[in-house]
Amino acid sequence: MNEVLVGLGRNPNLASVLLVSLGCESTAIAEVAEGIRAGGKRVEVIGLQEVGGAARTRAEGVLIVQDMVAEASKLKPQPAACPTS
Repeated sequence: MNEVLVGLGRNPNLASVLLVSLGCESTAIAEVAEGIRAGGKRVEVIGLQEVGGAARTRAEGVLIVQDMVAEASKLKPQPAACPTS
């Protein structure tokens, strides 16, 4: 499961990733975050239990994503590296 999440997070169409943890899942969120970071992306993790509820987590997540969008808007599209046959 972690490999699938890392693969999704490394999608070249994503500039950065926000992982939201409930705090009780069996997914190793730190491992997923590190796997995505290893691909060169910004990754932020917030936890529902650590932040203190759904409303506060959503508010914090919105602030993080607004910053990510501002960073992504400065990027220029890169051509895909497609293998030739």
